[in-house]
Amino acid sequence: MARENRAHIVVGHLAPSGGHRFWNKALLFSPKGLVGEYVKTTPYWRLEGDYIEGDGVEVFETGIGRVATLICWEVWFPELARLAALKGAELICFPTAKGHINRLWQALFLVRAVENNAIVIMSTFASRGISSMICCPDGSSKRGRGSGITSAEFDVDRMREIREDEGIGDDFEPALLNRRGSFLKKVGRGMLSP
Repeated sequence: MARENRAHIVVGHLAPSGGHRFWNKALLFSPKGLVGEYVKTTPYWRLEGDYIEGDGVEVFETGIGRVATLICWEVWFPELARLAALKGAELICFPTAKGHINRLWQALFLVRAVENNAIVIMSTFASRGISSMICCPDGSSKRGRGSGITSAEFDVDRMREIREDEGIGDDFEPALLNRRGSFLKKVGRGMLSP
């Protein structure tokens, strides 16, 4: 499908481990084929024993920018999207198996885009209600309802400019540029100490 439509596609996939557990994966395809796969690091708490956890967040170079995939419930963990952004992700895709995307979930997808100066794309199988979202770092979003296609145009070059320019304007905060990395590292070390 990616080749036929000259598109990039993220697909959720449950892969058997050979036992009674599964890997919960997101596969990223480009028109040239499989680009890479991500294994969910944080299984939904009610299903923890059913899945084998992944151990890292990867960013893939594509013709449309640097793409990371996270999965569903991982939107609740801001450090995962931040890690992807710090590794250079410009687009973060969340294939989601939740049938109903309520206001809290919608807010989280939008916040992940704003706080990481990234484009966040979510899709689920919902036949009614919100089934997809495209969220931009300026706080704008487009939502799709039911089955079908949701599309939006975005400028990756503009997003890169936003990540690198403090003088962007009063309505926008380049959070990645202005975070206190040395302070956060110090706090993190303190939290890891016995």
